[in-house]
Amino acid sequence: SRTTFSGSIDDLRYFHSVDPIKTIKKRKFRSFYPSSEDPTLKLYYRFNEPYGSYTGNNIVLDSSGNSLHERIVNFEVSNRLTGSDNPVLSENVERNPVLFPTFDPVKALNTRLLSSASLYDSFNPNIITKLVPEHYFQEGTDFREFNEELDRLGQGFHTFSNNTPGSKRSELLSPQILIKLLLTYAKFFDELKLMIDGITSSRHTVYEDFDTTPDVFLQERAKDLNVPLPQLFSSGDVAQYLIGLDLGAGKAKAAKSLNEIQNLIWRRILSEAPKMKLHKGTVHSVKSVFRQTGIEPDNIFTFREYGGSKEKSLDASREIKRDVFRFLSFTASFGKETTTVGAQGYPTDSEIPKIKSEFLSGSRIQIGRPEITRTKASTTITIGKTATETGLLAANDTLSITDATGTATTFTFKNAGTSAGSGLAIMATNTVANAPGSEIATAIESIVNSTSGIQVTAAASSNAVVLTQDNFGPAGNQSAPTESSAGANNITGSAFTGGAGFEKRNNSFVHGISSTPSDGLLTSGSFTYEAFYDWEQGYKGVKESLVRLQVTGSSAPSSTEACIANLVAANDKLTLYLHESPSKNDTTELFLTGVNVFDKNVWYVSFGRKAGHDLNTQGTSSFFLRAAKQLNGDIVEQYATSSISMDYTDSLFSNVSATDNISGSFLVVGSQSLQTGGSKYLNNSSVSDAKITNFHGLITNARFFSKNTNRKEYLNRARNYDSYGVDNPLVNYSFSDATTGSFERLVMYTDAKQNTQTSDASGNIRIFDFSQNNFHFQGSNFKSSANVMKNLRVEFEVLSEKFDLNYTRDKVRVRSFQDADNLEQSYFATTPPVYEVLPSEESIDDNRLSLDMSVMKGLNDNILKMFNNFDPLDDALGQPNLIFAESYGDLKALREIYFNNVIEVLDLQKYRDLFKWIDNSFTDIIFSVLPRTTNFLGINFIYESNILERNRFKYLYDEIYMK
Repeated sequence: SRTTFSGSIDDLRYFHSVDPIKTIKKRKFRSFYPSSEDPTLKLYYRFNEPYGSYTGNNIVLDSSGNSLHERIVNFEVSNRLTGSDNPVLSENVERNPVLFPTFDPVKALNTRLLSSASLYDSFNPNIITKLVPEHYFQEGTDFREFNEELDRLGQGFHTFSNNTPGSKRSELLSPQILIKLLLTYAKFFDELKLMIDGITSSRHTVYEDFDTTPDVFLQERAKDLNVPLPQLFSSGDVAQYLIGLDLGAGKAKAAKSLNEIQNLIWRRILSEAPKMKLHKGTVHSVKSVFRQTGIEPDNIFTFREYGGSKEKSLDASREIKRDVFRFLSFTASFGKETTTVGAQGYPTDSEIPKIKSEFLSGSRIQIGRPEITRTKASTTITIGKTATETGLLAANDTLSITDATGTATTFTFKNAGTSAGSGLAIMATNTVANAPGSEIATAIESIVNSTSGIQVTAAASSNAVVLTQDNFGPAGNQSAPTESSAGANNITGSAFTGGAGFEKRNNSFVHGISSTPSDGLLTSGSFTYEAFYDWEQGYKGVKESLVRLQVTGSSAPSSTEACIANLVAANDKLTLYLHESPSKNDTTELFLTGVNVFDKNVWYVSFGRKAGHDLNTQGTSSFFLRAAKQLNGDIVEQYATSSISMDYTDSLFSNVSATDNISGSFLVVGSQSLQTGGSKYLNNSSVSDAKITNFHGLITNARFFSKNTNRKEYLNRARNYDSYGVDNPLVNYSFSDATTGSFERLVMYTDAKQNTQTSDASGNIRIFDFSQNNFHFQGSNFKSSANVMKNLRVEFEVLSEKFDLNYTRDKVRVRSFQDADNLEQSYFATTPPVYEVLPSEESIDDNRLSLDMSVMKGLNDNILKMFNNFDPLDDALGQPNLIFAESYGDLKALREIYFNNVIEVLDLQKYRDLFKWIDNSFTDIIFSVLPRTTNFLGINFIYESNILERNRFKYLYDEIYMK
């Protein structure tokens, strides 16, 4: 019998020893290097032989030093392709080369090295073999010509190898002793030259690796510049520091060792040292220390400069933040031509990408504006077959109606003069000629409204009774009315129909679910789209579409995606094209002139609709278009326009239609050939610019609100790239469904910090919706398996989490402006002339400085993103009636709303470990950039509550009369 092995194998080691478990675990994921001090390793197959067709590809080399090489029996080339990951995760590939002479990559490397060396030698007059007379070489050669020998040194060794790897002898012929000696001297001289070059470059420190201070001289260079270099990784072990092993949980070898990382950071610090000295004594110099190490200090530190104005203003509690944002890049599509398109008009040519959101619709479960469709259900009951028929009803005839819960409500009819009993009406006659329908209507109405079943209003005409539900909503009964008669079956009818409103059957929502699909369209009332754009290459002479709203349906052009809104940019104009009605052929234009979004800066751009309920009008809405640019938190350019528009009864913003808008609208960014058909929408517009779809810029932080955005909200979000704040987060932020008006809310937001940066093998990427509503953007046709994000460093203004602490961010304070427009951007400033500072506005400066790391800073910064300003917190904490309360009710409500965002437990220990590392590594260098007069309080670790968690003192006014 034969024993076989089916599977994959790597790093087979055989020892003549029993090793401790600790030692085995330590070298489990690492390459092992035998030494004379450890002779117990007898056999070591690394299985690093390359895949391919070459001589000796069936050989397994022994790396133990015992030359126990072997050949694989029944070998096939595919044996080297296991399809599994390399289990020796920390293997250093550079120290484990396998050089088979006929292996193509080895041949190519050998040829490239020889070519580059020959090229250098051709122009090197001091090549060492030219410094020795040629006859010495001839005399040292017994059997070979010197010139032939030199030629051989310049040939690839595969040309003279006998291709017998694993034969325990050298494949290369040895040159004569004199050449060996000279090449040994040449190596030594080259090292001397490199050292001399390094010494001459030691005072020139730049980011590049060439012609700059060598790593070994960095600390000496730091002494010259009087810059203390931080010892960043003093706690790392030798393998981590020198090789880069065990730096992460995955055990894989890092691209750089800790030593290489530290040298790179030191080089950055020394390169920026002259600039740091120029800013010495400012907070900027302290922040630059961290930025040179790749740490953005504004994300983890609070730089507290003590002192400030005697009067604390919440509006002034803002600070400048610098961060790195990831923009989704479409720049690779510029210059690429579309040759073929799919059924919906999207290019099939590679690297002409697009992103498309999910349908902006859902179940309407909130009350408030816009009002949902509300109608009353009704049914008709017929008594008998004709209006003159007699003997229709007999005593004890019954009529049953089943309500929404399945509960049957039964009505019993009695003849005149018969006791009705409790709650029963009496029939005066049983003939149609005496208008029994009217009497039946009266009887049914009085009984139904006195029971717990369906509440109706009855109206009779001849022998027909119309029952109408008293309340708005879907049909109440599930089947037609049924009669149980003592005589004949004389009552016929049908189920309730026509009702619309909130349906509470089969759901647990507070108000139920609207039964009208159009109510679930997130564009049915007011709405806002916004995003940040940038074009690093500027304007290329081609107008571009920033975003489109499109719909689908069964008729053309909706069957291939109809465009109802298109935002188009030129170098001096923004234009919003609209065509929302299937019955109208006109195209509406809304434009801003003088705005150049292609100026290589980040622009905030938004558009939307302000519905009639926000305008306090009926039959009209207002469309708006806005653009703004900020610099260091100040709006330097802003443009806005709006236009009143008639409301169309068939507008696709407000109506679901099987033929034109079956699921709601969706957002699209990217090239598309809008398909024609019919004569509707922008697809068939006579305005050519309305059909522009190409986009070649950068986009980030796309958001959608089912509400109007007022001026204060949009200016705040234009200043603060991170903010999606609203004036009233208790109502208009996500996760609030029971409150009136909560349909108008943030429904989609993407984030510039999402982890996914690369496309998959098919060129797809998902831009995640962090609102938890799953309106993700699905990207396609990007470059496959590539990073499609562009990192940009941005500076913007944010609400400060330390709004209740008195500290200052700027000790140079402007008190007056000639231009009154600047007053809105500054605090305590007025128009000139100003001769004195009011006592309430005097500032008390302090020389204390501290760097505070709070475990709650990241959480607080994220909480403040949902606030447009501090007014909601001011109201929640400062309402006069709260003086008698035991807690802050609005803060509790805000906590319940916000913490729906937090889906993981905060790991505070990791934050504490980060603090210990920063404190140990950076304190000395921070001291060096501060003036001696500064009272530096150090880097402090702060334990505190989040800003939505405040305890309060209860004033016991009810006990003042007990003493």
